[in-house]
Amino acid sequence: MKDLHKQVGDIWSGRYENGQSAGRMRWSGSETVIRHISNIICGAPLASINDAKISLLQKISKRLPHARGISIGCGTGLNEIALLEAGIVSRFDCYELSEKAVENGMLEAQKRNLEGRIVFHRQDVFALPLAPGSFDLVYWDNAMHHMFDADAAMRWSKEMLAPNGCFFMHDFVGPTRFQWSEEQMRLVKQVLEGLDDAYFLIPNSEYMWKKEPSRMSVEEMMEADPSEAADSDNILPAFAKHFPEGAVIPLGGLLYALGLDGIIVNIPEKSLLLQKLLKLDEMFARQGHNYYAVSYYCA
Repeated sequence: MKDLHKQVGDIWSGRYENGQSAGRMRWSGSETVIRHISNIICGAPLASINDAKISLLQKISKRLPHARGISIGCGTGLNEIALLEAGIVSRFDCYELSEKAVENGMLEAQKRNLEGRIVFHRQDVFALPLAPGSFDLVYWDNAMHHMFDADAAMRWSKEMLAPNGCFFMHDFVGPTRFQWSEEQMRLVKQVLEGLDDAYFLIPNSEYMWKKEPSRMSVEEMMEADPSEAADSDNILPAFAKHFPEGAVIPLGGLLYALGLDGIIVNIPEKSLLLQKLLKLDEMFARQGHNYYAVSYYCA
C-alpha cells in the first residue's frame, strides 16, 4: 500500500478508534436537519439519511436486488449492511483503507450473519485488476470527496458498471479543500449577524463562537487529512461527463453545514428558527450553493 494511502488509513483508524460523533454540535446530530435532508432525497422526512437513500434506490432501480455491488471508502460498512438487509443488493465487496473500520465492519457483519454476503477489503481498489462491467451497483457514500482525481474515479466507476447496472453516490460536493468562496462567506456571515447572541455561547464555558464562518488554510487541511475534499469541486462535473443521462439531487448545506456548525447545539429542535434557516438554505441551494448532493444513474 502506498505511503499516502497508509497515512489516510491511519488517520481514519484513529477516528474510528476514538469515536467520530460530535453529538448535536454539527448538523448530523440534529433530527430536524436529518429529516429535512431525507425529505429532499426521497420525498419523506425519514429519521435516517440512509433510510432515505434506500427508499430512493427502491424507486429508481429497475430490478432488485442488484446481484453484486461494490462500495469504495465504506468505513465500517454499516450503510452497506443496511442495503443488504433491505434487499437492495445481494452481495457487497467493500473497500476501505482504515484497519480499525474494517475490523469493526467485519464484527458487525458476523453479528448479523452476513459474512457470506459482505466482504471487506483493506486495499486500494484502483490498484486491482478488476474486470470491467463486474458490478451491478457501484456505490459511493461520502467517499468520492476523498479521491484525489474525481474524474478518474468517476471514469473507473463507469467502467466497473455492468450494462444494466446502477451508479449511486451521496457525497460532499462543495469547494475543494473547504476553501469557501468569498460570496459564500459573506452570505453566511449576513445570516449569523442577524441571530441573537445567545445562540453563540459555547456550552459550559464563558466564550462565544464568532458570528462568521471559519475557513482553514489548504496547509491546515492537508496536515489534518491529505485526502479531505481533495478534488470535490470536480465531482459533479465529472459525473455529468461520464453519466450524462444521470440525475443530481442538490442537498444544500451552506447554512446547515457551514453556518450552523457548533451553534446548532443552542437552537432547539423543530423550532421556528431552525425551520426558517433550513428554508433559507434551500434558497441558497437553488442559487447553486450546494455542499452535498445525491447523484445516480440506472440503466
